[in-house]
Amino acid sequence: TDPFEQISLYQQQPAGRPAADAVPFLVFALGPDAGRMRQTNPPLPATHTRQYAMHGMRVDEWTGYTRARQPFAELLVHRPGARDELYAVAIAQDQTQRALAEQILATISWNGGISSNSR
Repeated sequence: TDPFEQISLYQQQPAGRPAADAVPFLVFALGPDAGRMRQTNPPLPATHTRQYAMHGMRVDEWTGYTRARQPFAELLVHRPGARDELYAVAIAQDQTQRALAEQILATISWNGGISSNSR
């Protein structure tokens, strides 16, 4: 299998390096076949599935609630004309994390690589 890069985002107080037991609210995996992350993790119980175009890219999306009743969204973004994919999963602990994750996910675009452009 092809290697991929993974980035995890944490929101914590006080700011700084996450504790060893901290849980990220947003995880990205980027590379050829990054979508395999969805198969290697225990599947989240999706209640809604859809496909759409975002900034010229095809997106597969799964949403629902974890068994602990936390809202989640999984996105698989396909790079046009290439094998690269971006897999993202957001699991919100509270409304602040949910709003922040939604803002970040909505800004994904491909400019030679993945970037999160601020609004």
